Amino acid sequence: MEQNMFIRILNSEMELATGCTEPGAVALTAAEAGQALRKAGVDKAEEITVNASINIIKNAMSAGIPGTDYEGMDYAAAIGALGGDPVYLLEVMNHVPRETVEAAAALVKAGKVRVNVAQVPQKLYIEVIAKGGGHTGRAIVRDLHTNVMLVEQDGAATLDKRDTDTAAAGDSDVVSPEQIASFLTVRSIWDYCTKELDPMNDPIDIIRSAVKVNSVISDEGLSKEYGLAIGRNLDLNCRKGLMTRDLTTNSMIAAAAGADARMAGAPVSVVANSGSGNQGITSSVPVIVCARATGRSHEELLRALAVANLVTIHLKTGIGRLSAYCGAVSAGCGAAAGLAYLQGGDYDTVCLLYTSPS
Repeated sequence: MEQNMFIRILNSEMELATGCTEPGAVALTAAEAGQALRKAGVDKAEEITVNASINIIKNAMSAGIPGTDYEGMDYAAAIGALGGDPVYLLEVMNHVPRETVEAAAALVKAGKVRVNVAQVPQKLYIEVIAKGGGHTGRAIVRDLHTNVMLVEQDGAATLDKRDTDTAAAGDSDVVSPEQIASFLTVRSIWDYCTKELDPMNDPIDIIRSAVKVNSVISDEGLSKEYGLAIGRNLDLNCRKGLMTRDLTTNSMIAAAAGADARMAGAPVSVVANSGSGNQGITSSVPVIVCARATGRSHEELLRALAVANLVTIHLKTGIGRLSAYCGAVSAGCGAAAGLAYLQGGDYDTVCLLYTSPS
């Protein structure tokens, strides 16, 4: 039972996403609203309103939209509403045709997409209302980036989970923050990952995906100028002899390059952690770089990534998915725990990363 819980937590808190997760969640919510509108017989939305919590707006307002030159949640909402299929979750914008993207951009430029601050207690809250042809589609995502709580077509609910727990009962992969907080400790994470986990056979596909997917976005960030191009410029400084190229520098370069590409809207997916692609990159890419540089086996890499990601989840649970505190700090601690494992450290070594180990 306990081993199953670790895997459930990994599957609950790690997921594929394209671009920044907040615009992705806006696009997903809008895709639900747009789909409701289409089911009412309307081909496309003529007017879109987004009501979102201030933390969503803070994170989404300047993030690049994957595969485009646009940025911001108004474009994400329009793209999702006009052409998004909710089945793709946080990768919803990957599957929208170019002509639909341009139609969405035209809607934004015409002033038909409005973004408002939602006066709600939730830090993660998105409501999208899409109107057209005398019909209305409405959807709400709350608490988790893919947690669709409500879908309405012309005021009639086709889905309504507002009075149910975020974490579903039974064998669902969704685990609530309260469950995670009561279950995870650094001791339990270390013992599970180093003794009980069978990396080559246990169902930790999301960890395996992180190796491939997060390496790809790191390489993408080095391939061209994305955003501030921090990773690419660090690499350039090394090639010019202005910086020493060592394991620490290479880890910084690879992680920064992945974040550069993601935030600038590279059309490449990332395995996110605790609702953030940057946290997913930070907690995994330095570990991957270290494992490859030091000749560690694939099994050791998977164990180290399990340590890193579970420690990140453990630390993030007390902070919340969206806050003024940068979650990359928690992810950095997670990465340090994974690196400690790869370098032969033990539980006491990992505990030195914390002021009050538990």
